[in-house]
Amino acid sequence: TYYKDIAPLVEKRCQKCHQAESVAPFPLETYEEVRDFAPASLHAMESGKMPPWSPDPSCRNYSNERMILPDEIAVFKSWIDAGFPQGDPQDTPETNDEASPDTIFEPTHIGTMEEPYLPATVLTDDYRCFPLDIDIEESSYIKGSRVVPDQLAMVHHVLVYAIPPEMSDVLDAIDKADSGPGYTCFGGSEVGVPIPIGAWVPGLNEFVFDEGMGIHLWAGSRIVMQVHYNTLTTDPVPDNTRWEVTLSPEPPTSLIESRPFAHRTIEIPAGEENSVQVKTFTNRTDEAWEVISVAPHMHLLGVKIRVDVVHEHGESCLIDIPSWDFNWQQNYDLKPNERVKVLPGETVRLTCVYDNSAPNQALVDGERLEPVDVRWGDGTLDEMCLTYLTMVRPYDSPPALCTTFNECSTSCQ
Repeated sequence: TYYKDIAPLVEKRCQKCHQAESVAPFPLETYEEVRDFAPASLHAMESGKMPPWSPDPSCRNYSNERMILPDEIAVFKSWIDAGFPQGDPQDTPETNDEASPDTIFEPTHIGTMEEPYLPATVLTDDYRCFPLDIDIEESSYIKGSRVVPDQLAMVHHVLVYAIPPEMSDVLDAIDKADSGPGYTCFGGSEVGVPIPIGAWVPGLNEFVFDEGMGIHLWAGSRIVMQVHYNTLTTDPVPDNTRWEVTLSPEPPTSLIESRPFAHRTIEIPAGEENSVQVKTFTNRTDEAWEVISVAPHMHLLGVKIRVDVVHEHGESCLIDIPSWDFNWQQNYDLKPNERVKVLPGETVRLTCVYDNSAPNQALVDGERLEPVDVRWGDGTLDEMCLTYLTMVRPYDSPPALCTTFNECSTSCQ
């Protein structure tokens, strides 16, 4: 029945997005709503479209997966076949009331926009970057953070970046050149090589690191928050999403670092339907890299992405997304007992596959673009082949700040 079997299933697998005034196009909170959308919901489950979860589980499983199990789909189908029996509300199983996140996460700083932002009315998807008003006056360490989306019906996902201090003037120039709060962005912050330090997608709670762990921020770092607004099912209204963070000046015992592994010399020929781009990265240090999470990234031509670690004897799959969807990307946390080490001399292999054929081109003003050669870039019609690997290592000193690359990249036309 609905109350005994279906209500707890829908609450667990669907309601983090499908609730009133949230980003999903319709709520699934009452018997009538679930019943009316049941056939469409079953089709979405059986096709794998919903819940939106991209990684192939044959590669590995992750913490906090948004997956629905075959047995659960079978229960949902049998309920439909039985004619949507409602049952008795008293049969609803009791849920375990977990402690509120507010009791374990206490921010020391709150980063807000210059002023609320009204998404563009001509765009269904509006990507906007906001420099936040957080001053990192001294070397600090992130102990935990969370994004607090303001307008849930519009905010699709949020990424938070740290901008190295030597790129502060570049950030100010980009922000000043775009009127209104923030500036238009797409593939990232569009400022040098940013360091990802926070994120939000529906259903994702705050990040609270284990005792003794933290992310280093250099004194003078700037914080940029990229918000993806989707207004397909709602009218734009001013949004004031914010980022909250717990900072400490005390060094941790273990340092968390997120590093970009980028194939910046990709060349995707016009019209090529299956353009495979591969790059390997060798651990040339004398320390093992202990990978705790992975975040792959491409743009709109991407169709597949995979990251492997090539050991001396065998390989470890970090992530395999066989059907890339730009709208559903996030950071994937490896299970604590399944972290992968990249030993000195071993390599990380990044494989990106693109479809640059005529049918797969973007629509601009209702017209499908003609295929052109595509290379690396921040723009919507450029591409990226990139993965961030988040690693943990014993803390001995702050990570080196690579100023030379950013300065060279900025000066190179």
